[in-house]
Amino acid sequence: MPKPCAPRGDATAPQQPIEPLRDIDDLATILKACRRIVERYRASGRLPKPDFQLGRCPRWRPETIRAWIASGGVPAE
Repeated sequence: MPKPCAPRGDATAPQQPIEPLRDIDDLATILKACRRIVERYRASGRLPKPDFQLGRCPRWRPETIRAWIASGGVPAE
């Protein structure tokens, strides 16, 4: 029978929840816009550069989207 793993570090320290990456549909929901508008924003360079690209599907970290919205929707260079 295998031994249970010993906890690493401080096992009682609270961990930050992992937020899922956002896709175009998520952005449409957040912005209260249709998917096509978000796709047009992306094509015209009005969205921040995706943090990850899974095939043809762009993904953004939630903090990237929050920073973009806080800046008034101006993508960071």
